[in-house]
Amino acid sequence: MDKDTPLRLAIDFDGTVHDPSNKKPGYKLGQPIPGAPDALKMLKDQGALIVIHSIWADTEQKQKAISDWCHYFHVPYDFITNMKPDCDFYIDDRGLRFESWAQTLDEIKQRRGN
Repeated sequence: MDKDTPLRLAIDFDGTVHDPSNKKPGYKLGQPIPGAPDALKMLKDQGALIVIHSIWADTEQKQKAISDWCHYFHVPYDFITNMKPDCDFYIDDRGLRFESWAQTLDEIKQRRGN
């Protein structure tokens, strides 16, 4: 990662930017995760390339729904995709940090409560 090139961030939509469990009556999508709009604005102001990704952004209509939501809540982004983009960092509420398979299997076991 070169310090002179923009930071590329892949940020999961549900559970990281958007809170699907915090919906207002009559709305299909929830509110932003607290701090998400400000954090992404700060990263964007620092020159980061922000890619919002979501497994359900598999059609133009669904990508537009995410785009409209981002605009409504002033969440900056550069692209929306349902594919895993090539980025410097991946930010996801369900992610595991890989260091070794032993550590990864241990973490899965801990998170599942086994």
